[in-house]
Amino acid sequence: MAKKEAHRNEDSRDIVTDSFPALSQYSNKDLQKAAEVINSIANVITSVQKIKEKPAELSVPIDIFAHKISPAEAVVKYLKENLNKTLHDISLLLNRDERGIWSSYRRATKKLSSKFSSFPSGLHIPVSLFSDRTCSILEHVVLYLKDEKQLKGSQIARLLNKKSSTVWTVYNRAVLKMKKKGGKS
Repeated sequence: MAKKEAHRNEDSRDIVTDSFPALSQYSNKDLQKAAEVINSIANVITSVQKIKEKPAELSVPIDIFAHKISPAEAVVKYLKENLNKTLHDISLLLNRDERGIWSSYRRATKKLSSKFSSFPSGLHIPVSLFSDRTCSILEHVVLYLKDEKQLKGSQIARLLNKKSSTVWTVYNRAVLKMKKKGGKS
C-alpha cells in the first residue's frame, strides 16, 4: 500500500513539475496538494462544459391543448410541425410506439390542418413529463399546472378550454395514479 502511495506521489510531482517547471523546488507534499487542486479545477471545468453542452429542455406551449384535438395529437402535431421533429424522435421523447405517434399525427392533421401559430398564455410544459406512462398527457398537463405552477382549477379549465369539473376529475385521477405508483402529490 505504501508503494502505491509513493508511486502516486511521484506521478503527482511529475505532472506538476512537467506542467510548471518553476515548481520543481517545492516538496512532494506541496506538489501533491497542487496536483489535487489542479485536478479539482479540471473537474469543475469539465462539469461546467457538460452543463453548457446540455441542450435546453423541450417544452410545448399550453395553448396547443385548447384546440379540438386530443392532447396526444396536439403534442405530436406541435413537435412535428413547429419543432421539426421526426416521428421517430417524437416516439422516443414521449416513450410511445412510433406507429401510435404516426396515427396521432395523421388524426391531428385531419382535424386541424393549419400549423399552431399563436401562444398568448406564454406557459410551457416540459415534454419530458409525457414520457412517464403512469398518467395520460392531459393528466400530466393538469398535474403540472396545479402542482408546479400553482394554478387554480378554474384557471386551468380556461387555459385548456375544458370544464372545471373535467379538470377536477382529471387532477384527482392523476393524483390517485401517482400515489399508486409511489410518486408525488
